[in-house]
Formats: sequence, C-alpha cells, structure tokens
Amino acid sequence: MMKKTSTVRGHTPKANSQHGLTEVLRETTKLWRKHHLSYDQSRYVVAQVRSALQLVAPRERRRTVLTFPYVDVNPQPHGFLSITP
Repeated sequence: MMKKTSTVRGHTPKANSQHGLTEVLRETTKLWRKHHLSYDQSRYVVAQVRSALQLVAPRERRRTVLTFPYVDVNPQPHGFLSITP
C-alpha cells in the first residue's frame, strides 16, 4: 500500500533538475554512499571533477529577486520615507 503524500500549495514534490540527469544523480549517489564520503570530501571531489573537465561557472547567474541600484533613504517624521536617487 502506497503512502499518501500531502501536498502544499506552491511546493513541487520533485526537485527542478534538468530532464535526463536522473540516472547520473542515481549513479553518483551510489558511488558516494559506497565510499562513505563526508560533506567536505564530496566538495573536494566535485572541485576536482570540475577542474579535470575544465568547467567554469557562468559569468552571470539568473537572479530570483530583482535588485535595484543603491538609493539614499532619508527617514521623515511620522514614519514616512523619502527615497532620493
């Protein structure tokens, strides 16, 4: 009998991974469990693999929150804020 999973609005039951990486993730998990890698050891392994494959991080990451340039915020009486560029 399968256990009924509860659902929460806005939450997806699966991680947002690229399609087709499921097998790679499964095999990687098996290897790391087989060799009992700690967190620090797994970070070292990932760094060495990236180096061996000459992988570099993208120049700019996609941002989830829109960031604004720095503005000077001047407090005003009665709790109002005056924003000056």
